[in-house]
Amino acid sequence: MNAKRVSLADIARRAGVQRPAASNWKRRHHDFPDPLEGTSGELFDAAEVAAWLDCRRIPVNALRPGERPGTTFGDRFRGAAGTAVAEQEARKPPVTERADAAARIWKVFDGVRGFADLGDFTESVLALVCCRAVDPRGFEWFRDAVRSVPPSGAGDLFLSAWAGVSRRTAMRLDDPPVLRDVGGGKALAAVAEILYDMEPPAEDDRGNPWWGPSEMAGVYEAVLGRIAVLEGHRGGEFHTPRSVVRTMVEMVDPAVGERVHDPCCGTGGMLAGVIRHARGNAPPTAPPPDVSGASLTERGRRLAAMNLLVHGVRADVRSDALAEVGARPEGRRFDAIVTNPPFTLTLAPADLGGLHWRYGEPPARNVSFAWLQSVLAMLSDRGRAALVTANGATFSRHRSEHMIRAAMIEDGVVDCVVALPPRLFASTGIPVSLWILRKDGAGNGRILLIDAGELGDKRSRAVRTLTDDDVGKISGTYRAWREGRFRDEPGFARGVGLDELRARGHSLSPPTYMTSTAVEADMNAAKGDVERLRADLARLHVRLADLDEAVDRLLGGGR
Repeated sequence: MNAKRVSLADIARRAGVQRPAASNWKRRHHDFPDPLEGTSGELFDAAEVAAWLDCRRIPVNALRPGERPGTTFGDRFRGAAGTAVAEQEARKPPVTERADAAARIWKVFDGVRGFADLGDFTESVLALVCCRAVDPRGFEWFRDAVRSVPPSGAGDLFLSAWAGVSRRTAMRLDDPPVLRDVGGGKALAAVAEILYDMEPPAEDDRGNPWWGPSEMAGVYEAVLGRIAVLEGHRGGEFHTPRSVVRTMVEMVDPAVGERVHDPCCGTGGMLAGVIRHARGNAPPTAPPPDVSGASLTERGRRLAAMNLLVHGVRADVRSDALAEVGARPEGRRFDAIVTNPPFTLTLAPADLGGLHWRYGEPPARNVSFAWLQSVLAMLSDRGRAALVTANGATFSRHRSEHMIRAAMIEDGVVDCVVALPPRLFASTGIPVSLWILRKDGAGNGRILLIDAGELGDKRSRAVRTLTDDDVGKISGTYRAWREGRFRDEPGFARGVGLDELRARGHSLSPPTYMTSTAVEADMNAAKGDVERLRADLARLHVRLADLDEAVDRLLGGGR
């Protein structure tokens, strides 16, 4: 890469921060240098970046040996561009962008569709990505060794490399399913070559990989996203679009040191978002956040554990998500919960009876009200949560659903509801809402309702996505609400009091309240127009009487 041009990954590496921190600099600071023209917004002028970093001092607890207090990130950035680093960069293999790598992997995937189990193949590919991130030396051993064995032996060879991942992480990791035929072996070898072309994880002075997120995390999530589209509803049960994850995580704002849980974590995308967010707002030396989760299936648990490993975190992930629904929480409580449970799931009545329901027993046909109560029960005294439900949960008149929603509102645990745009999920067109819950009931008798239904850009004919500006608008509005700076924004956001909520049957559907405000404003304006028209009409009647009298005089004078 031209030394005068740097990517966000280059900026993060040279400044000695995590990649999310560099992304946050760009997103949150309007004076951050603009991308160079003709680079699709991906490259920046190194001199401009260095000058901008000169204004940012490195925290004392993040200084490296030899750096004095007062050293800026600009000083570190320039130092990292020296001769030694340049030589090290020259020895690295060519860098493949994550989107390009995912696309190339998918071409390999297309080649095995006719003869391989797609689920097994995608899981083995994701395990290969995890191996590249966590144990690069073991990966390189596999990549070299697979060239000298028959293709049918590639699967068993990779399992030998995978054992090294378990040893390195000190975790019990199940063996991934592997393909043992010729076509499958050739596909594994091809994917290994693609991943080898990417930038390897950074190493410390002893040659050990730095335990943190790498470019592999982006590849892993890109492949997961493609799987979700391919598998439809099955994929949707474990994949939440990244823009929705960002919105939820930024609203809950988990910090390093807090305990964060996803009781229905799918493949770990929500928890990966928590890790990116927490690291982006913490010093580089800060420990990773304490995250945990439970998936509905064994496959989901395996994929989630690997997802979190490529993000640099060893996490406790189980496969008993349904066991947490309605159970009395024992032991740990959580500072933050973020989750997108499958709202189409139906529980048998026997699964609900006799469990702990603070606000009322939920109907078996709508598990959303079971998840809402279970999440609240798992929070610490000042905990908060973000949860996705179908829009119907915000206004349903079903007796038990209405009763539970009303009780939650009256208890003050619902802080905000956001109506999201349609078609954000590739697996379903059902419109959804975000619920922000707070255990301390600190809403002061009001609930923030946000109608974000008009936000989002079309990513394809069938799918929309929230832009960075959309995410910032939603999370910024909620942040202003929490900080006491919020002012109603007609048509987008309102703070609604209990009296109005009661009058509307405890509905939490944001569009209803935005429409009512607009109609009320139109009626007030129309009322003023009517009064003015009445006054004008009265004046015209007086004028008409004067004219009639004048006409009578003229006619009388003419007789």
